[in-house]
Amino acid sequence: MASWAEFSKQAPELAAFGAERIGGNRVAYLGTLRPDDGPRVHPVTRSFP
Repeated sequence: MASWAEFSKQAPELAAFGAERIGGNRVAYLGTLRPDDGPRVHPVTRSFP
């Protein structure tokens, strides 16, 4: 798997798009499914160097 630095060099527009939406101190939400197909929502925060 590429590091964030490698990814942002290869796809700068996509990296900027992602960083804008989940970067900084804001909370983003990740949706997943339980084994019984019930929904789950996880609050996540991420900072980019």
